[in-house]
Amino acid sequence: MFRAGLRLAPAARAVAARASAPASSACAASSASSASSACSSASAAAAFSTRAASTAAASAPAAAAAAAAAEELPAMLQTKREDPLLNFKSPAAAKEALHYSSYFLAAGLPAALLLGAPVSTAVDLAAGLVIPLHAHMGMRGVIIDYVWDVPQQRLALLALAGVTVLTAVGLTKFNLFDVGLTGAIKEIYTRQPAPADAAAEKKAHH
Repeated sequence: MFRAGLRLAPAARAVAARASAPASSACAASSASSASSACSSASAAAAFSTRAASTAAASAPAAAAAAAAAEELPAMLQTKREDPLLNFKSPAAAKEALHYSSYFLAAGLPAALLLGAPVSTAVDLAAGLVIPLHAHMGMRGVIIDYVWDVPQQRLALLALAGVTVLTAVGLTKFNLFDVGLTGAIKEIYTRQPAPADAAAEKKAHH
């Protein structure tokens, strides 16, 4: 299509040349009394035809390029493949899920820090799944937007799914067998006893 637009440019210039030829003949054939008005009218018409032809010649390649880009866009959209971990019916559903996960993290973690157990335990276990899925949905959008090659996109989504599953398993283990997410956040902002003091306190309890 772009080559067709380029072929239109010489044709437009030929039209302008044919339009300007009668104008020159009219100027030569006009009488002495009407020579000025006839020549000026013919020159104006020739100038208008020349400008129109030049505009058409200049816009033809741009129009052809725009048409080619419009044809390529559906091909790029078709390279988007299904997520092996999360499947949404529409982009709006994926966006809504991402927003709900953000709402949970924004409200749940502060509530767990303020209320403590058993709320913190439930929030920790839920956050251990929501945080990896939230990150997965965000990175999924990045991969779909910037990785158009079909094999590379499938590989990237598969790798992302693996990282998401491993992260969820690691956070769940941390929540069940260690201090958990809420406890880890509290330890960042609270003063911890020195190792010697902790050992002495443990020995005193025994």
